[in-house]
Amino acid sequence: MVLLTESVGNHSNRLFQHIHIDSYFRNKNITFYNPTLYDIAKNYRLKNKYSITRNKILYFIIKILIKLTIIKPVILTNDLKPKFLTFIKDSSFRNDTISLNDKNYYKEIFSLSKDINNETLANFNKDSIKIGIHIRRGDYKTWNNGIYYYSDEQYIKIIQQVLSLFDKNTSLYLFSNENLDENKYKNSLGDSIYFSKNEYYADHYLMSICDYLIGPPSTFTAFASFIGNAKFYHINDIEKKISLSDFRISNG
Repeated sequence: MVLLTESVGNHSNRLFQHIHIDSYFRNKNITFYNPTLYDIAKNYRLKNKYSITRNKILYFIIKILIKLTIIKPVILTNDLKPKFLTFIKDSSFRNDTISLNDKNYYKEIFSLSKDINNETLANFNKDSIKIGIHIRRGDYKTWNNGIYYYSDEQYIKIIQQVLSLFDKNTSLYLFSNENLDENKYKNSLGDSIYFSKNEYYADHYLMSICDYLIGPPSTFTAFASFIGNAKFYHINDIEKKISLSDFRISNG
């Protein structure tokens, strides 16, 4: 058995971390257990395997044993040959052989443990091209000298450019971890905009049922694409002219 002793990054990074490591060992028929999911597993169908109490206790016991140097986790690499009980730490490990069957499996276990209410879902039952926009600022203001920190005006300009790519009806869905100036977006893009006020895991799902996703480089949009096959585009260059060929489905 292999146990993960530390998580990397925030929610979406941690979910991808699990997918890459778990799929790697599943395909080798090696049991993998991830107690670091103790605080977020409750939101998904895999919660029965990763119960909060049991895994929180296990997680903190492991941390104590590491501090006492009783356990010495090793960095996961493709060369690792697990023993009867192996503790690993992750150094941005990636499994580059994630298959369609793997993807369907993780789509299932990371489906939500509780259904989203019908009132919210009704906003997504439109006969139109659904475009989700992830507006992330917060830590991006200072991270890497603010290279991906975009203003409302820049986001609006990008959205208008994307809308011009379609000759069919479109619907806009905005997702953000901050309170947006809704009037500013409505004045430029029209009143028919859905502003999500949901938790991150619900936003993952709602973004996954969109047709197209745009946002700054982030695993948040990539994970939504992975579990739902929405095509996504990361805004690396705010001045770039976007085409539909720039959108792709995430493979993890």
